[in-house]
Amino acid sequence: MDSTPPTDKTLPPTAPGATGRKIQWVALVVLLVTPLVWLGGGAITALVCTYFSFGSGTDEWLMFGLPGIVAVAVVVFLARVGLRRGWHRRKVLLGGWSLVALGVLTMVFVAIPAYRKVRRSSIEKSVLCNLGQLSAAADQFVQEAGAYRLFITRDELIGPDRYLKAQQPAAGEDYTALYPIRQDQAQTLPVVLPDGRKSERTEVLTVTLPDGGTVSYPRPDDVEGKKQDGVHTLRFPDGRSYQITYRGGVPDGPFRAYFPDGVLWGEATYARGRVVGPCWLHTRDGRKFNELAEGEKAAAAVAGSAAAAMQAFKAEAWRKQQARDFAGAIAALNRAMAVNPADTQLLYLRGLAKQGLGELDGAINDYCAGLGIGPDQTSSLRLPDYLKNALSERIRLRRAAQDPAGAAADFRGIAQTALWNAEEWLRTQSYAAASRELTPAIDLGEAAELYALRADARQGLGDYLGAEADCTRAIGLAEKGIMQLPANRQVLPAHWRYKRAQARRLHGDLTGAAEDFRAAIPQLGTGNLINQSHAALWLHLVRCEAGAGAAAAAELAAVKKSGWWDSDRQFARFLLGEISAAQLDAFAAANRNEDILFRTSFYIAMLRRVAGDSAGALARFHQADKHGTYDDFAKAEVRRALMQAARGAGESKLGAGDCAGALKDFNQALFLSDPDPADLLILLADAKRGLGDLKGALAVYRNVLKNLPAAEATTPFYQALEEKIAAVTQALEPPGAGARRPLPPPKPVRH
Repeated sequence: MDSTPPTDKTLPPTAPGATGRKIQWVALVVLLVTPLVWLGGGAITALVCTYFSFGSGTDEWLMFGLPGIVAVAVVVFLARVGLRRGWHRRKVLLGGWSLVALGVLTMVFVAIPAYRKVRRSSIEKSVLCNLGQLSAAADQFVQEAGAYRLFITRDELIGPDRYLKAQQPAAGEDYTALYPIRQDQAQTLPVVLPDGRKSERTEVLTVTLPDGGTVSYPRPDDVEGKKQDGVHTLRFPDGRSYQITYRGGVPDGPFRAYFPDGVLWGEATYARGRVVGPCWLHTRDGRKFNELAEGEKAAAAVAGSAAAAMQAFKAEAWRKQQARDFAGAIAALNRAMAVNPADTQLLYLRGLAKQGLGELDGAINDYCAGLGIGPDQTSSLRLPDYLKNALSERIRLRRAAQDPAGAAADFRGIAQTALWNAEEWLRTQSYAAASRELTPAIDLGEAAELYALRADARQGLGDYLGAEADCTRAIGLAEKGIMQLPANRQVLPAHWRYKRAQARRLHGDLTGAAEDFRAAIPQLGTGNLINQSHAALWLHLVRCEAGAGAAAAAELAAVKKSGWWDSDRQFARFLLGEISAAQLDAFAAANRNEDILFRTSFYIAMLRRVAGDSAGALARFHQADKHGTYDDFAKAEVRRALMQAARGAGESKLGAGDCAGALKDFNQALFLSDPDPADLLILLADAKRGLGDLKGALAVYRNVLKNLPAAEATTPFYQALEEKIAAVTQALEPPGAGARRPLPPPKPVRH
């Protein structure tokens, strides 16, 4: 038997259909894995490109090329692994993968069109954003460079020191075709078409995308009338106009711009929608400048020549205005505006003339146009006095004519201006000025916020009854929704209840104050500077001042404090007697917070005052005054306590004949008071008089007399003051000067 091994190895027989199954396996891997990886990777890279722009070409490669490369790599890997492990021989596995592949392919056919639509929408939004920024930059440029610029170059808008540092394309689109940009782009203007029809047209900024599509800003290009060949005339509201020659739906031919009186302003030439060659600006004295090369110089020359040419008409209008020839003034101003429509002062002067004729609508329209707002936008701007006066007059006329809607529209502008002005006065503690600002507005109409701010002003002036009345009115109007901003209806009334409680406490209505604090607690939040913890702690103090300490403690203990700040919980524990003053001081010292340090001394002082320990209370009030706080009412209470202490010490020293010491105490009391009480000023003058400073005393007496309201003219206080003035005046007269002349009646002070 031959045992020699064969020279060639015998290969095992190949199973029938094995090659076909391998091909089937590879095909399934390709059909299943490629779409999944490619779509998933594309979605991820698209999200990355949304936040980090890499340039249009790079974005496209990242979203399509990179996921494709990853998909091929994954397919090759899975195919080889499956072949090595014999996955292609498993019929169940192949069947399952076939079903999944069919589902994935179905999803791909649905997802790809949707993805393309989303991608196209994203590109269009990015381009619209770019065009919006460009339009805003052009508007800002015209406002700063002057209204007589016609065309704006790219270098004037985009650059490191320009309005836009750069403009990144979203999908490879080209913005160069937009330049130079005409100043009316993205504005809606009336247009007269070549066939004589009148319409409106928005001159849009249009960009062509690489795929041939277009994106227009601010809305899709309105083609109505643009297909008409011939001259299209666009007119600005101030009378200036353009004449643009159209051919084939785009500007193609001469372009000319004119002043309202028909004098040539500028000219250029279009070729298939683009400006070619120079753009000329013409001055009214015959000069012309190439705007694309001398933009700033050209605009200055046109503006200067227009201003010079209208001076004669403006002077004539002013003379007629002074002579009350308002119709003649309007005619002269119209001629001046036809020469120089960019001079907004002409609109103000014409408004004055129209108001002189009683044409309030026309006057208000001119005033608003001069301020750059529409007549229906008066609540968006702080109004000057001349516009407020005109609106006030029209409010009265509209109410008399039974036009409450028109009167309400005018009142909103006046009310908003009064609120803005009053807020500024209150920030500087000019309470009388704030009250003077708000009262005329309240006389014209009602808004809850007006009364609330005047309550703040009256509180600062010491008129606590008036502050309470205004808070009550503000709360009542808010319940009816009569507010400048009705959205605040759920928030502000709780604050106004809190402020009314403070006013009631200060004029002695402790029961009413407790009711308001109690009502405000559930309405106030826990995170604002005025919150429910402030109301709850003040409620406890007020009830203690009213002698109901035990009931106050029970009520404070029952209030839910889970949302309170830790410092407020500690203050509540102190007021409830759970911790001592020393422990509260230790807590404040550990926090090193100005507000906590202030309120620690404040609450200790208030409890000591309730307990009758005036000296201990005064010492802690002095400590509180050294720190800052967010609680304005607590700060005012501290200064009021210190002022009363200084005044009391001064009165004692004055009674004992220590006029120098009294003067020092009265000055300290005046430093702590705002505003200065009249009776405290008289005590100061009495101290000066006791020191022999008769002129100083007389100056203070007379100043108090001058500022007393007319209603005080018959009061004993007024009569006693007059006697003091008479005595000091007589003491100052030289011997033999004769009888004292009678003093003139005091000038009344309006509140």
